[in-house]
Amino acid sequence: MKKELITIVSETLGIPENEVPYDTNLISVGLHSLALMSIAEKLTEKYDRNIKFSALMANPTIEGWEALIKNLIN
Repeated sequence: MKKELITIVSETLGIPENEVPYDTNLISVGLHSLALMSIAEKLTEKYDRNIKFSALMANPTIEGWEALIKNLIN
């Protein structure tokens, strides 16, 4: 799941995957509200769960999103 999240963020922000941090706030690499809305939509489709913008914004790290999604799918 970590790799999939990194790929989605990389593609959405237009940055190389190796520049997407795992446990650092993604705002530091250019995450903004429009990109986050797009990511929320992609994750909702991918995992067939309602992934809310506010839940992603509460902890804008790959690590946090991974934990959030694992809780939603288990």
